[in-house]
Amino acid sequence: RKSTKLFLYAALRIYLNEENWVEVARVKEEIKKMLRYEMTGVRIRSRQGEYAEEEKGSIYHYNKERKKAGSNNLKKMKFINEEGVEEVTEDISKIEEIVVSFYDALFDGRHDKNLVDTGVPFQPSDTHLEELLSQVSTISEDAKTNLVKEFTLEELKNIVKSCPNGK
Repeated sequence: RKSTKLFLYAALRIYLNEENWVEVARVKEEIKKMLRYEMTGVRIRSRQGEYAEEEKGSIYHYNKERKKAGSNNLKKMKFINEEGVEEVTEDISKIEEIVVSFYDALFDGRHDKNLVDTGVPFQPSDTHLEELLSQVSTISEDAKTNLVKEFTLEELKNIVKSCPNGK
């Protein structure tokens, strides 16, 4: 994105020197679109609760984002050590090690239901499938036919009308 903006600014200078006003207008519009997109991100990341729909991002939003970003750092962490004793650490490298190992195990599927790293990736199993299926009730033949019949155009229109805007 940064390189694209630099390219567009260079192109804008060239088109201005050549007095190619059609290209100047086009490039300016591209730059405005990129800046608007970036400012929307700044406004969202600043987590300003109330803002007008068309409000533009500003220095206020940049400062609010910077202030919020400073409060997202872990300064202390409570954890259970190897002996099973609860500890609190302020050592940033220890905090980083704990967090990285937790999420590494989580994303690799090595956690059990108590979020303890088992060291073994999750393997799906059908051992309880029969028990689950035995508890599920069956449906009537009429219900089965209603589940597989095609939607009518009227039903689709009603569904679309009932959805919130933009969904």
